[in-house]
Amino acid sequence: MRCSLSVDNPALAHFDMLLRSAISHLINCDLTDEQWLQAPLPIKIGGLGMRQVSSLALPACLASAASTVSLQNTSLEAATSGHR
Repeated sequence: MRCSLSVDNPALAHFDMLLRSAISHLINCDLTDEQWLQAPLPIKIGGLGMRQVSSLALPACLASAASTVSLQNTSLEAATSGHR
């Protein structure tokens, strides 16, 4: 997720479905849609603290890109200086 922009990838929704199924199995209770929407909330305010992959895809990719800006600039400068 951190290395490529995968926001619209259908695998994210599939993974979230598997996560919901696993949580439902662990707590021995089917989660309603409303409960699943509340699952990412912190435990102290009534959630499960379980972030959905589909909601993390874009922030993870942007954070990765932002954290490597200096490396990207260095690589691009080295690549363009060799072509002068």
